[in-house]
Parts: sequence; C-alpha cells; structure tokens
Amino acid sequence: MNLLMVDDSKLNLIQAIDMLKESNIDCNIFTATSGEEALNIIHSNDIDIMILDIIMPKMTGLEVLQNLRSNIKYRDLIIIMFTSLTDKQYLKKSFDLGANDYINKPINEIEFISRIKGAIRLRKHQKELYKLMYTLQDKNKKLEKTTLELKRTQSQLIISEKLSAVGQFAAGIAHEINNPLGYISSNNEILKKYCRYYKELIEKYMELINNNEIEEDRIKKEIEEIERFKQNINFDFINEDSIQLLEDSSEGIARITKIVKSLMNFIQLDMKSRFKLNDFNKIVSDTVFPLEKEFRDIANIKLELSNLPSIICDSIQISQAIYHIVINAIQAINAYKVNGRGNISICTNLADNCIHCEIWNDGPIIEEKIINKIFDPFFTTKAIGEGPGLGLNICYDIIVNKHQGELNVESNKENGTKFIIRLPLNNDK
Repeated sequence: MNLLMVDDSKLNLIQAIDMLKESNIDCNIFTATSGEEALNIIHSNDIDIMILDIIMPKMTGLEVLQNLRSNIKYRDLIIIMFTSLTDKQYLKKSFDLGANDYINKPINEIEFISRIKGAIRLRKHQKELYKLMYTLQDKNKKLEKTTLELKRTQSQLIISEKLSAVGQFAAGIAHEINNPLGYISSNNEILKKYCRYYKELIEKYMELINNNEIEEDRIKKEIEEIERFKQNINFDFINEDSIQLLEDSSEGIARITKIVKSLMNFIQLDMKSRFKLNDFNKIVSDTVFPLEKEFRDIANIKLELSNLPSIICDSIQISQAIYHIVINAIQAINAYKVNGRGNISICTNLADNCIHCEIWNDGPIIEEKIINKIFDPFFTTKAIGEGPGLGLNICYDIIVNKHQGELNVESNKENGTKFIIRLPLNNDK
C-alpha cells in the first residue's frame, strides 16, 4: 500500500509519519511539500492513498484535487483532505470535487490513525473488487468466445444438415431422371444404326433411279440385290422397331420433363401460394398488437392507418419486415431512454400507385457514417451476442427483392428516425 502525504509544513509531515510508524501501519510513505511535487510523485508512482493539505502556496490542495479527479486514471485514488478550523469553508468544495474523507489539524492521533486504517481497508476492498471484475470480464470474454464458437458450430451443423438433405434429394432426382435417360440413350444408339441402314438403302434406290441407260436384266438384278439387302438388315423389323423406339424415347423425354417441371413447381410452390390479395393495414395491426402489450412500459406505439386498396403480397413476410423494424426501434429506445417511455408511430397512405408505410421513433438517431450500412448482412451496433445483424437485411430482402418495393431510412436530431416502406400496387410477383 503506497501512501502520499502532502503538506507545506514539514513539522506536520514528521508528526504524521511518526504516528504511522508507532501504530505499525503497513505502507510505503511518500511525502511532498507542494502541489506540483505531489503531482510529479503521483504520475511516477502507483499511489493508493493521498493525504492532501487544502491550504498551500502556489498550487492549493483544491487545485491538486481538481487536477487529479479530471483524469479518469486517478478516479479511484483515495484522497483525504487536511483541514483546520480556519478553512472549514473549503471542506464542502473538497467533497464536491471528489475528496473521500478529511482529517482535522492539529492532528489528533486517534482520529488520524482511525481514518488512515479506514482508507486502507477501503482501498483493499477496491482492489479486491477490481480483481473480481477483471476475473468476471475475462470469464465473460471466454463465454462470449464459446458462445460464438457454438453458434458457428450450430450454423455449420444446420448447413451440413441442409446439404445432406439436398444431396439426398438430388440423388433421388438423379435416379428418377437417369432411368428414362438410360433407355433414351440406348434407343438413340439403335436408331443411329437403323438410320445408317436407311441411308444405305436410299442410296441404292437413288443409284438405280438415276441410271437410265441400264439394261432391263441389269435392273432386275439390282432390284434383287436391294431386296437381299433389305432381308439382311431385316427391313420390316427395323420399320416397326424404329416406331417403337421413337415412341419409347418420346415417353422418356416426357417423363424427364414432368420430373423437372414438378421440381420447379415444388421450389416455387410456397412462394406462389403465399402471394395473394391482402389488407395491408390488417397486416400492420396484427403485427403491432402483441408488441403494444408486451412493450408498453418502453414505448407508446401509435397507428395512423389510411384507407388502402388490397395489395398482392406475402402477408407473412411483410409482417416479418414490420416486426423487425418495430423491434429495432423498441430496443433502441430501451437503451437510450432516460426519462420515461419513448414513442413509435406507424402511418400508412397511398401515393404514386404505391402503398407507403412510415415507421417513426424518437430514440437515438442513426449516425450518418453508418446509415448506409444498416441493411448490410451481419452489420450491427449491438454488443457481441445481442444480435447477429440480420434483421434489417432480412427486411430489405423482403421489401426490395421479394416484393419489388423500396426501403429507405431517414434519421436526424430534429425529426427522429423514420423507416419508409413503398410497395407497388401492381406487383405481379
């Protein structure tokens, strides 16, 4: 324990040191006779307790006290003021500036030793608390690291499971397609051979037709050769088999087409089935109603809904986007509010053949340097573990990509923060 005594009277310093030694106070004693010297000692040593005279020439004890308390590094330094009956008027100011205690002059040994022992106990408790705090912070960091690793592992397991399912699904589709594709390929090879026979036969007929000078006996002989060729290639069978092969191949192609079409329908089924005419105001009301009840102590949510035509949209996704934006506002207000509840208003109207929905709150503004990043995936201003930074990115994907709308944000001190959703009425998704 390091103790610094500051007094322009060397007699007081000697007297105080003697009392400390006689009482077996276990500490390293530093002394200074001026405010400037005291500051130099403090800047160069790890001082725990400081006994500071109020009245000193050049730099007073109050000025030293103010100098130290203005520096966050010395906020935990225990400072005990030396005071006498003649300078009681400065005692209140000492405590206002951050003094911890005071000792009267002339020094009374019992009072002096008691207050020093109290200060030592206080400082030991401070150090123990800081030690516990650092231990907790270290454990918290390790816990955050473990949580992140668990989330990564969970994400990898989910992806692995999805890939496994996709793999099994793809294998099944491949099997279904490979079966007809196999006999189509086989039929194609046979048809290629038949086509060569047809070509050769046609060439023989063409040669016979084009040769006008050939004798009649020669013609008969050529015809007999052609007939023998037809018999050799089993011409009648080829004719019948070619038709059957083409029908089988057409059936296989139709089967593959049906498999692919079913697959495409399966992929798009959920999205198409959910895009239908909806009452936008009802989506807003149904989404906000439970939030009003759950968070009424944090924010007053006000609805100002104009008459709107029905709109083709996915009500579940639109509700999800509104939910994320309102929850973000509630969380911001909860972290920011000082005096009571915050305010959120949701207004709807029709303009430029679009439904407009404005979600306003009077919480903290979004700084200009990050306002263009808030819709980016994984961007968040929250502490680690409080949010992955996907909520507003999901909103942007729903409004802009899935509904061909617009999602913008305005934020300033005068008007608060406002998210603006625009959805076209002629959305033919």
